[in-house]
This record gives sequence, structure tokens and C-alpha cells, in this order.
Amino acid sequence: MNSTKLSLFCDKVLEMGWLLAVIITPLLFNVYSSRVFEPDKLTTLRTVALIMAAVWIVKYIEERTHGKYDPGFTWRTPLVLPTLLTTVIYVLSTILSVTPRVSLFGSYQRLQGTYTTLAYIVVFLIILQGMRTREQLDRLITVVIINSLPIALYGLIQHNKLDPLPWGGDVTRRVASNMGNAIFVAAYLIMAVFPTLSRIVAAFRSILHDEDSGAADVFRAAAYIFIFLVQVIAIWYTKSRGPMVGLLAGIGIWSFLGILSIQRAAIRERPVTPATLPKDLGRGVLFGLGSLGAAVVVGGLLYQIGKMIAGADSSVPEGLAAGGLLL
Repeated sequence: MNSTKLSLFCDKVLEMGWLLAVIITPLLFNVYSSRVFEPDKLTTLRTVALIMAAVWIVKYIEERTHGKYDPGFTWRTPLVLPTLLTTVIYVLSTILSVTPRVSLFGSYQRLQGTYTTLAYIVVFLIILQGMRTREQLDRLITVVIINSLPIALYGLIQHNKLDPLPWGGDVTRRVASNMGNAIFVAAYLIMAVFPTLSRIVAAFRSILHDEDSGAADVFRAAAYIFIFLVQVIAIWYTKSRGPMVGLLAGIGIWSFLGILSIQRAAIRERPVTPATLPKDLGRGVLFGLGSLGAAVVVGGLLYQIGKMIAGADSSVPEGLAAGGLLL
């Protein structure tokens, strides 16, 4: 069914809302406030969620009036039922709480109460209903990747003692960046690492297979590789064991799924037969050994470059070498 002009306008505002939530919440901190990080982030997120909820209500009334309302999901949609159950549990827990006000609005330190959780859920449900095209998903992924770059770069600045802000804790040994907590920074960045890897693969696929690929595709691949390396180095500088384990597990799963995808594509192109199996295995082994050799060479070059730029006492060379080996 065709949407009205007001409904289409509401859709655009809602998409702006979830993109703003993804941009502002990780980036924002205020050194002039009492708590600097979480309360300021969550107050902003709550405001964005309230505006999105109000716009969604306007859209709902408009579409119901014209008989064009489509919820876009049911309780059978993945994650919808668990989300609704979580909402019910939070509301009941708040009502039955010994201190309902604190349960609703959260503590002074973090503001992680039912109100904040409902803001998360509002943003999630609106994205679930409003994201209908590949272009919308690509925009969201692009925003997540680009948004992670200044956060990761700020971590590098902190580690190298270039941060002009006078933090109370030591942010050089374990960087805290825009989150105020090393674990939070690493947990955020590992969520951005894999979309970045997917963009690197897509860029190389375009370079290798598209006849009309040019300098723009090469620049795009180089930009995503740079962002990926900065992300990995910043995660390393957090010195957080849990996120590091999560990163390694994610890379393992990502690599496994990638190999399965390559295998299926190869089988579709040319089925494996006993006659071709030894030759294919030999090529695979040679390719693997060549990749390992290339990784060692790239890691060594990045280490030497980092040593020349940052000096032998800095951990930048080790981070660059680790990122090169990982890539």
C-alpha cells in the first residue's frame, strides 16, 4: 500500500533518529558534568527515543486513519517475543521494587533503570519496523564504521599520552576513550570490527571482479583497512581480556563462515572430483603458506614503520604489526 506524505516524512525522521542514536550515544561525553559519561549519554539517548516514539505515534495515527497501517513484524519475528518478555519483566520488577523510583530512573552513577531500558527497546522496535531496504541497512553500517574511527583514534591519543584532558585515572595503560571504561570501549569496537571486515571484503571483490572498478574502489578498500587497523590497535590498548576473547571468537566464526561461503562458490563453479582433489589441495596449501608469508612480511614492515614514527619505547609498532598479521 502507498504511504501518505506525512507517513513518508515520519519514516525519514525516524531513520534520522536511529542514526543520531548510533552516532551521539557512543561519542558524547561532557567533562563539565558531574559524572561525565553514562548519565549524559543516556539522557541524550532517552531524549532521542522520546522524540522517535512521538513521531511513531503520529505515523501510526496517520496510517490508521487512511487504513494503511502495517506493523512490519509479529511476535514470531526473531527477538520480538524475548524483547516483549524483557519489557514485562522490567515493568513488574519496577512496580514490585523496594525503591521503585531508583528502579525506574536508574542510579545517580549510571542511570541504568527501566526508563533507559525502555528507550533501548523503543529504538530497537522502530528500527525493526522501519528498516525495509538494503540502502537503509548500508547507511546504518556505514555510520557505525565511521563513528568508531574517532573513538579508536582517541584511544591511541590517550595511550601515547597526548590527551589534553586531565582524567583522574590512568588512561594511558588502559585507554578509556569516549566511554570512560576500557571494557566498554573494547566491547563497542568489536561490534564495529566485523562490519568493517565485511566492507573490506566487498571492496576487494569489487576491485577483482568488476570491470568498471577504478581508483575510488581502491581508495575505499584502503580507507576501510585503515579503520580496521585503528580499531584493532585501540582494542589491544584497552587490555581487556573479555573483549579480546570476544574478538578472537568472532574472528574465528567470521573466518569459518567465510571459508564455507568460498567453498560453496567453488563447488558451484567447478564440482570437486577425485581427479582434481590433489591439485586443489596443493593449491590450497600453497595459498595458505603464501598468505602466512605475506602476513609476516606485512607485519614486519608495519612494525618498522611504527618504530620509525612512534619510537622504540612506544607500543604502536607492536599494535601495527598485530593488526597487519590479523588482517
